[in-house]
Amino acid sequence: EECNRDVKCSVSRVVETWHFGNSAWFRMRLQKAIDNGDLPGITEEDRHRLGSWYLDAISQHLQRTAILIVQLAVDSPSTILRRRGHNESMKRRLPMEDEEKECTELQHYLQEDLSTLAGNFDIPLLRIDNSNDGDEEIERVLRQILCFTRKNSYRRVNSTSS
Repeated sequence: EECNRDVKCSVSRVVETWHFGNSAWFRMRLQKAIDNGDLPGITEEDRHRLGSWYLDAISQHLQRTAILIVQLAVDSPSTILRRRGHNESMKRRLPMEDEEKECTELQHYLQEDLSTLAGNFDIPLLRIDNSNDGDEEIERVLRQILCFTRKNSYRRVNSTSS
C-alpha cells in the first residue's frame, strides 16, 4: 500500500523513513516459517522475487528523491531483550515465542552489512551505535542523523538536479 502511494507521488517528501528493521523482521519470520514447514510451496524464485521487490522500490524512489540509509546498530541480543522488557507495545507489535532465542536471531538480521546495498545504488550510509539507552543517547543519535542528513541530502539534490 505504501509503495503504491509512493509511486503516485511526484514530489519529494521532506523526510520519509523505511525501517530496515521491518525488513529484518520479515526475513527472520519468513525463514522461521520455511524452517517449520509452514510454507512448503515457497521456492528460491519466490524468495528472490521478494528481495527484488524491495530493490525495485529503492530504485523507483531514487528517480524522485534522495535516499539516505541510517543503520542503528545494536551491540547484542541482550540490548533488544532489555528494551523489549520495558516496552509492552514492542512485544505486541513483534510477538516472540522464545524471547531470548528470537532476540538473538533478530539482532543477527539487524546487523546485516548494508554497505553493498548502499554501494550498488550509490546511497550514503551512516551506521550508528544505538546500544545505549537514555535521553543523552537519544540526543547523540539524533544529532548524528541530522548532521548526516543535512550533508548528504544537499549533495544528492544538487547532483540529481544538474
